[in-house]
Amino acid sequence: MSKRTRRGLKKLRRGMNNVLDQDINQFGQRVEFYDGIPVIVDENISDAETVGTSADCSRVYAVQFGYGQGIMGLMNGMIQADEVGNLETKDAYRTRIKWYCGLVNFRDLALAALTGVRPN
Repeated sequence: MSKRTRRGLKKLRRGMNNVLDQDINQFGQRVEFYDGIPVIVDENISDAETVGTSADCSRVYAVQFGYGQGIMGLMNGMIQADEVGNLETKDAYRTRIKWYCGLVNFRDLALAALTGVRPN
């Protein structure tokens, strides 16, 4: 979700005399939780989408990760590094990185998007 949507969620929880839980993840970063579900802020989610006649809408995405029950990353082989060599047109050296990867969705309900989220 966007920062604005997270602020609205915090405001809603404070109105119910309840706050978002906070904990440290495995990377040492502080993460907020809503009923045990991590709330992740993404700077690339716009707060200016048009839904109907409102032009100040946003989206909230829900994703479940896991083998056999959600979204999982796939990889065919290992990451390959091919040395191309020196470039003829400038003073630089080029290395080509090849990585064949993708995603698999094991369930229809592993991905969801709530559209038209407006500020309070």
